[in-house]
This record gives sequence, C-alpha cells and structure tokens, in this order.
Amino acid sequence: MEQRISGAYALRLSGIKQGGHYFLSLLTGKRILRINWMESQMPNDVIEAVHQLAAASKQAGVITFTDKDGKS
Repeated sequence: MEQRISGAYALRLSGIKQGGHYFLSLLTGKRILRINWMESQMPNDVIEAVHQLAAASKQAGVITFTDKDGKS
C-alpha cells in the first residue's frame, strides 16, 4: 500500500462506525474522509492555501457555519 500525504484542515467527526474525521483537502478544496491521520504544526503555506480556497469560493465575504441539513 502506498503512503499518501497531503495537507488538510479538520472539519468534524465522520459519525461512521469505523470512526474518522472529515477534512478539507488543501489540494482540491473538497471534503475527504480519513480514518487515520497525523497532526502537525500549521505552516504558512497551509494558511496561504486556506486563504486561496476562500478567495476562489467567491463568497460574499461572510462564512456561515451550518449543520449537515444547512441549518445555522
């Protein structure tokens, strides 16, 4: 099995029986599920990647946090 390493930002617990968390991939901007992961310090390139993803999302400058049903 090939090891995969990529930066991601933790979002929430997955809620599945096997455990794990959902993460926001800093490479694709998509949500990914991982059962195993390794914590590390947040380097400046990760912070910059999050800013780039936010700018690319073309939001109105406001982040709204919701649950899985879209409720605030």
